[in-house]
Amino acid sequence: MAYTNTRNIPLSVAIWLARDLYDRDPSYISGSELQRSNRQIVLSRRVTQDIDLSQLIAARLGNAINDAIDAAWKSPYLMRYVKLAGFNPLFEYDVNPVVLTPGKTPIFIQKRYEEPFMDGVLSGAPDMILNGRLFDYKSTSVFVYQKKTPTDYIWQLTTYRYLAREYIEDDTATIQFILKDWSKTRAAKDPEYPQTPCPTLLVRVGSAEECKQRLESRVAELAALMSMDDSDLPLCTDEELWLDPPRFAYYKDSHALPTTRATRVFDTMAEAFAFQTTKSGVGKIEIRKGLPKACDYCSASTICQQRASWIT
Repeated sequence: MAYTNTRNIPLSVAIWLARDLYDRDPSYISGSELQRSNRQIVLSRRVTQDIDLSQLIAARLGNAINDAIDAAWKSPYLMRYVKLAGFNPLFEYDVNPVVLTPGKTPIFIQKRYEEPFMDGVLSGAPDMILNGRLFDYKSTSVFVYQKKTPTDYIWQLTTYRYLAREYIEDDTATIQFILKDWSKTRAAKDPEYPQTPCPTLLVRVGSAEECKQRLESRVAELAALMSMDDSDLPLCTDEELWLDPPRFAYYKDSHALPTTRATRVFDTMAEAFAFQTTKSGVGKIEIRKGLPKACDYCSASTICQQRASWIT
């Protein structure tokens, strides 16, 4: 993978961004990759353009937070940190044990699993397995947290549940969010705003056998798409695009350009039309398409025809 640096990121930071520890073997498919839409997975394997370092910041920050949590749990001062955090250490943790020790609670952190699966290799490294339950960290914005639903995380959790079936007993997993832009002030004023910077979400994943069947179906589906042309691939859905609903702009001047400031902007065409009626039908209404925010995080956006249709 080659990188560009069009934003002039200094060497001190560029080295961190350019460091990539992921295996690009095309026979491998990972839990994080399965989180993407089928279109994104297929096209991302066809990308030949260089990636700009500025596009990697969000992903690298997420990795850095996970690594920091990992380091804290593996520290020789772990039990001291447990006490400092206000928890009563009733038992001792055994991090990533090779052999389980009686009297200690095993906890598995960032342990990578790989196994042959259909015609390839299934790979994944669960963030944490504690007391038989899968935990996954998501460092993200409040916007993304509020936009997501349990089904948005099912494929990554499915992969981990199946690969680590020896240690995961609970069919429900916990998503642990870390909201990077959380505001204490907004939380105090808005009850709909997340009331903690670290909310959790329970997701029912199912048994290991359920997960295996789900994975077999998805991998077979992807295999059938790999040889298709871009124009024949299924389009990303509005949910996969994180697409905002359209808005309706009323202009008093019927000759006004869409780039000029609208008189009023409405959430529905009915509202915009009703307002136009109060103006004796003068003016015009322009539809403003929602923006596909997920495209900004897609490595295949530079070659995607669907993406190109949004920016033309």
